[in-house]
Formats: sequence, C-alpha cells, structure tokens
Amino acid sequence: MNTPHVSLPFQEGWRRVVEYVLKVEEWTPLLLAQTLHCITQLHSHTPLKSSPEKRYQGLLSLFSKREEFQGDKALVWGGVPFRGTDEHFPKVVWWFLHHTLPHIAELLINSPTTLPSEIPLVEGKHCSLLSFSKKQCAAILALGFFSVWDRRRDDNYPSPPDFSYWLQCPKGSSRAKLFMLMHYFERSRVCIKEGCLEIHRLKLSPRSNLSEWAGCRLPLTPLVVRGEGGITESCGEDMLHVDFANEYVGGGVLYRGAVQEEIMFSVCPELLVSLLVCRRMGEEEAILLVNGERVALHRGYSERLKFAGDYSDHIGCGDVGVSFEDSHDASEDISCEESVDEVISADMTPCDSSQPSETKDSLQNSSETENGACPRHLSPTINSVSGALSSNSVGSLTYPSPSNSVSTPSPTTNLANNPSPSNSVSRGVCRVAIDAVCYGWGTGSEEQWSHKMLLRELNKARVGFDHPFPWKHAPVATGNWGCGAFGGEVQLKSIIQWCAASISQRPVHYFTFGDKKSEGLGDVVQLLKDKTVGELVQIMLDYSEIRLAEDSGKWKELGFEELPTFFEFIHKAVNRTVEL
Repeated sequence: MNTPHVSLPFQEGWRRVVEYVLKVEEWTPLLLAQTLHCITQLHSHTPLKSSPEKRYQGLLSLFSKREEFQGDKALVWGGVPFRGTDEHFPKVVWWFLHHTLPHIAELLINSPTTLPSEIPLVEGKHCSLLSFSKKQCAAILALGFFSVWDRRRDDNYPSPPDFSYWLQCPKGSSRAKLFMLMHYFERSRVCIKEGCLEIHRLKLSPRSNLSEWAGCRLPLTPLVVRGEGGITESCGEDMLHVDFANEYVGGGVLYRGAVQEEIMFSVCPELLVSLLVCRRMGEEEAILLVNGERVALHRGYSERLKFAGDYSDHIGCGDVGVSFEDSHDASEDISCEESVDEVISADMTPCDSSQPSETKDSLQNSSETENGACPRHLSPTINSVSGALSSNSVGSLTYPSPSNSVSTPSPTTNLANNPSPSNSVSRGVCRVAIDAVCYGWGTGSEEQWSHKMLLRELNKARVGFDHPFPWKHAPVATGNWGCGAFGGEVQLKSIIQWCAASISQRPVHYFTFGDKKSEGLGDVVQLLKDKTVGELVQIMLDYSEIRLAEDSGKWKELGFEELPTFFEFIHKAVNRTVEL
C-alpha cells in the first residue's frame, strides 16, 4: 500500500523556477517582486491580472522607508542595535538583499538535494512521526518564501507554508510575521543548529467515557495560577507547552491570524513545516511538535503584534550576527557575495520504534550528529495513548506505563536510507497542539456543558498530555484554551485541563493572561487540593445538570438565588451545602 505523501515541486515547472532565481545577479526589491510574480504564475489557474508592482506594492513600500522594528534587543542583521528611529534601517534592508535573500535563494536551488521528492503525511494510519533536520526545515520554508508550493490541496489539510499573503500585504500582524521569518532566515544563514524537528500525531485509543472519568481515583496534581507572562515567554524545555490550536494546525498563521497559536508559530517558524504534512486533527487526536527553535521576541497581540528583536536561548551557535563595520554602506551600489553552508544530504526520516521512550534522565547524555543531520537516537514513536481501565481499580483511569502507552508503530518508509534512530525522548521545547470546540466568536454556548462536549474536551486534553514528553511527569504550561474567539468558558476549560493533566500525573502552570474570568481559580485549587479527579469530574457533571435546566427551579431548589458560576457551585458542593 502506498503511503500518503506530499510531492515536492521538483518536476513540472521546476526548471523555470530555478531559472527565475538564478538570473538575478543582485537582488533589489523590484526584482524580488517580479520573481515572486513569475513563480506564482506557474501554478495559477488563470493569468495574474495585476502587475508585480501592484501585486507586491506593500513589499516594495516596506523596503523603501523606515518601518518600526519595535524592541530593545539587537537584531541579527549585522549585529546592529536597531529601532524604528535608528539610522541603520537602510543598512538592514541592504543586508537582507545582499546576504539573507541570496541565502534563501540558495536554499531553494539546492532543495532537491536536501529534501526527498516525496514526504509522507503524518496522518496516523501509515505514519505517526516524521523527523526533519534543521537544514530541511529551512529548505521547506525557502520554497514557501518564493511561493513554490501549490496551494491546491485536499480540504482535510491546511495550506502549505506559503508566505504570499505576508509578502503582498505586509501590514499589521502580517508585517510582524514577515519580519520574524526574515529574521529566521538570517539566523539560518549564519548558523543552522544540530538536531531535528519532530512531528508526532497522538491518538487516544480506546476512548474513555464519563463513567470512567467520574470513577478515577487519582489525586489532583498541584496547579499554580500565574497572572503574568505567557507560555512561550515564561516556560522552557522542562515543561510541556500547550498550543491552543485550530483543528488545522497553525490556524490562520499564514494570513491575518495573530493569537496564541499563530504567534507561537511565528516566533518559531520551524513549526510551520507541520502545515505541510499534518491533516486536520480528529476529535481524539493531538499533534506534538518537538524541538522547534524559537528565534524572535514579540510584543502585542492580534493586529497589534510587533516583532521585538532576536531571541537567544544561548544554545548551539553562540552569538549570531556580523558587524557592519567592514561592510559597504547601503548607498553603495556594490554586491557583496556571502558564502553559503554546503547543503547536506537528505536526512528526513519517518522514525518508528516499538520500544518505550526514555524519561528525562536520558536527556542528560544525549549526543547529536554533525552538519545538522537528525541524531540517530531521536525516534520515539508515540502514536497511541492508552485509555483502558485499570484491571485492579474498577471504574478508574490510571496513568499508563510507557509500555502501555506506546503502541506498535504503523509501517513507514525510511526516506534517507539511513538506519532508524534508536529510542529516546528528544531534546528541545515540546509543544502540543490540541483543538477545542469552537462555539462562536466570543459568544459562548450552553452546549459546552452537555455531557457529550464535556467528554470530548476531557479526552482531547488527555491525549495532549498523556505521553512522556518532554519527560514522563513534566508540568503542563497552559491557559485559557478554547476561550476568547472560540467562546469557551474559562472556568470550565481550566478545570477540564486540570483533570486531564492529573490523569497524566502532571502539575499545571496555568497562565490567566490577565483575564478576569479566571479570578477565583486559585481559591478553587486550594479548596480541591485533597480531592480526586473523579470527584471533580462528578461535580462538573452535577453542575451541567443545573446549567442546562430549562427553568430556574432546579438551581433555586439548591439554595441559589441566581444561576451560580461553576466556581461558586464548586465551593458549595465541596462544603456539602449542595446535594443533588
């Protein structure tokens, strides 16, 4: 049986793409716009009506005047501290055109030797894990920068990583995301780190029902309420970062989207590779992204998103950037050629293993191969999370041991013809994408309190948390998942995630992002500290009964003058003043 895959654009039209790029001896903003226009036309259904100058008017404007790179930290370009009022802006543009952009073009031209012609899709049945070297990630994104990917795809898949919208409309959040992408390519020009990006598809099997949840005897794990900071900004490799995802991973990142998931993918552009190979998530699936490198700082949210400079974790390449002191001034019409690292051979391996992954201790002794290739040992395959009942605890869910939680892997093809890497948990930040049900733009919905929806969200959060990444009981860094635009209620979603994390024996760091609707969570945590998962789930089910009651009689009978909030109900239920 053929493994579902995405074909890279190395056949029809590829020669013309290379010709368009190679004929440019020295890049200018107009030549970039004309090249993008010609390549886009190759896979367009109809002739493009607008001229390159009009189609990429925003891009040309961006390079013709000062723009606000809001931030205090030095940018990578030449290591020159730069702000919106800084005199160095022309040099930043010059540096990008003479150094960074030729590097992007080089990545594109050499991509047939960096990437295989077919990449398996991480769709679960045939392939549950793919590993990409850092060089391969850069090549895939370079193809997207030059609009080489054909965006005509099956509706079950997101758009491939094509950055046409950012390049055509670089304003607001799109401009910030474009700056971050440009910054990523400059960092990759100076140094591509070792290691690889791993993309896992996780699946809960068999599914758990509400009776099993309500009968769970595991204690609730500690939960810390954090009112300041955010997941990406405040947490490192020792925590599991939760991506408040769309069912199509990445959400609206390629367009105007700029909320939690889109910002995460913008400051860590390597995560955009997942858009190429991941179909939309099923109700009991999650996508785990391991070792995506963060390159940028940001400020603001939504249309106020700003690129705030370089991010460095002080791991890998050391200081990045070249001084402008010996470079030509931007006003000089002189080309400066920059050497490009030799392209390594393709090393993308759909890894599989039937053995359990190691725990955090194994990270201390892990080693990596040279030249950016995937380390041989980075190959844990976790494509199924056990949902079975414990044999010695009727009606309860228990944390599955690694031998239970790792299912026999699906067959895959070793594209690089290299030996399969041995078994170990990967280094780097682990981010898990879990998609909540969308009830509407900030409107909320009583449907989320139905037993069907409660079970759906409990199982969704569990599949995202119940695996040994970044290590077996690492804390979960999360927040108001599925709230805001999706209409979920903060009080409900915080409790659901707490229950799911406790099933996996993970502590929780809950970021409220300053949302007043989360007030009282700390008091609820203190009140429930000696309770079990099952007891809290039962309180949740009891509250759903009065929440969905057709009239006010039900909750008035219980002593409430008005419909109580979930937290208010928890307080009275625990204090035994409510009996249903």
